[in-house]
Amino acid sequence: MLYVTQEQLEARYAGLAWWTDRSASGAIDADVVAEAIRLACGEIDSHAARQYAVPLKLAHPATARLVSMYAGSIAGYRLAQGARADNIPETLRNDYEDALAWLRDLAAGKLTLDGEDAGAAPPSGGIVLHGGEKYHWPRP
Repeated sequence: MLYVTQEQLEARYAGLAWWTDRSASGAIDADVVAEAIRLACGEIDSHAARQYAVPLKLAHPATARLVSMYAGSIAGYRLAQGARADNIPETLRNDYEDALAWLRDLAAGKLTLDGEDAGAAPPSGGIVLHGGEKYHWPRP
């Protein structure tokens, strides 16, 4: 499940075309944006999976807004970083760092998400979720 849309990123970040335009066409590259969104949502799911069933349902409007905001912060920062922006704005960096701190607290169970189902205990096989895909690492 995607927690933020390209349209939301366009409304939030004026630099989106510059950050994503790999072909120098002057336009937003939707594929680049989609990949950043997918990775940001996977990062959220990988942290949320410690406490909740993923993908998150986002049944509560406040939870949906919060998760969308942080997904946008992560995707926006990664897009700016991927464009090798020499001077990533401090506000963008701060938003990204706030998102990471929130994710760490979420994974540690220091905060709760209204309307979400508690996750099952992780299996003993060592599954890590990232971007909706499962990677299995055998335990030594």
